[in-house]
Amino acid sequence: MDRIKFEDESLRHFEQVTKEAQQEQEKLLFSLLSEEKNTVFGKKYVFREIHSIEEYRRRLPLSGYEDYDELIARETGGERGALVSRKPYFHCISSGSFGVPKYLPIVKEDAALQHMYLDGVL
Repeated sequence: MDRIKFEDESLRHFEQVTKEAQQEQEKLLFSLLSEEKNTVFGKKYVFREIHSIEEYRRRLPLSGYEDYDELIARETGGERGALVSRKPYFHCISSGSFGVPKYLPIVKEDAALQHMYLDGVL
């Protein structure tokens, strides 16, 4: 795909989803809850029973990286389905913190969206 066409399509998509940002975010949230309901994390918080934003807020506490580091370590060690159901495309290493580097699992579809928005729109 040539660069100008890619940029035009990315910008059109970005404009479309930002017109109804709240609905798009809710659609994404419920899609992710459905996809991740059988992961260790999804079972812990019973994702299969979350059907509203209010229920999501009640079930999932505010959290930080330390709440996920064990699950991420299990996945970087080769275990599948601890935090995400799809095999991570790669693990992004956070460089903005002190101490031990933090790893974030990135699946292929997420990488493609990031590429589209960062390279195609900006």
